[in-house]
Amino acid sequence: DALAHEGARGDLVGLGDLLADVGAVEEQPDGLADLGLGELVLLGGQGGSLGGLGLLATLLGGKEYIKFMPRGQYIGSEPYSKWNKPSCVLMCEDNYSDACGFPYTYRALGLGKLIGMPVPGTMTAVWWETQLNGMVFGIPQVGSWGVKEGRYIENMQIEPDIKVENDPASVLKGEDKQLERAVREMLSAK
Repeated sequence: DALAHEGARGDLVGLGDLLADVGAVEEQPDGLADLGLGELVLLGGQGGSLGGLGLLATLLGGKEYIKFMPRGQYIGSEPYSKWNKPSCVLMCEDNYSDACGFPYTYRALGLGKLIGMPVPGTMTAVWWETQLNGMVFGIPQVGSWGVKEGRYIENMQIEPDIKVENDPASVLKGEDKQLERAVREMLSAK
């Protein structure tokens, strides 16, 4: 988030690990429509929960339909509680479950570009059981069916629109090529 903020001179909003707390973002008192000029959703290292997938997608899917303009001065727009500016999603190889389903959903809804590395198809809900001896195991229960493709998303790799690898040497120097590319993408979308 700091790199996005610095690189964009404060013009971008980075929601970071949004899947972990969609409700808190959805309840922003000042609304989302007037925050920043672009949106970065960072999914690195995200797992699953089946909680935030639809909420986050609809949160980012707002289409402006009214501008409030007393005496010609813009003061806001509707939908007030939905994002209605350009956005992109950073994704990588270690996204699984909902963090696989979210880039799929984001693309299916045509919300913006996916940037980063391919995400393995791992969108099957698992029922977790703990045995008396403390051993925990998961039983795959609910497959997610991609309507457009007419098949399960499990084992269907999600390819980015813009492929960017964070090579080990760059990461060791504190660089994040994926985030840098996403910031450039959002600044050019203004």
